[in-house]
Amino acid sequence: AGPLAVHNGGWEEAIHDEQRRSFVSRKRNAFGEQTLQRWWNALEKKVKWERPLVGERRLPRSAAWLTAEGCTCEYRYGQTRWTAQPMQGWFEELTDGVRRACGIAEMPNCCNANFYEDGSQSVGWHADDE
Repeated sequence: AGPLAVHNGGWEEAIHDEQRRSFVSRKRNAFGEQTLQRWWNALEKKVKWERPLVGERRLPRSAAWLTAEGCTCEYRYGQTRWTAQPMQGWFEELTDGVRRACGIAEMPNCCNANFYEDGSQSVGWHADDE
């Protein structure tokens, strides 16, 4: 495990913190500007983003759960649940492009996506266990 920068050419390592198991890598210019704009527009307009109540407050970001065809499983985070949205063709294209750029052999079958509209939205420090 570890950052992609260790394993694949063209990646730049930004953070490599073994103690905290925290890694960040980036790959510049992996996609053209038109492709990125098309994907952004689709993500903004075609995904059913949700900001459910968590206790008495709204989740401080928008989120969605996208799954491959045939999967109706829900995603749970704490007491919050998201129903599955089927991955549409444009999202499968985006996922396949990112998968290839990252050197991942198999196509992912789900995506927990977060959408931050501005600098006021966030996700707190946490460690994922799924």
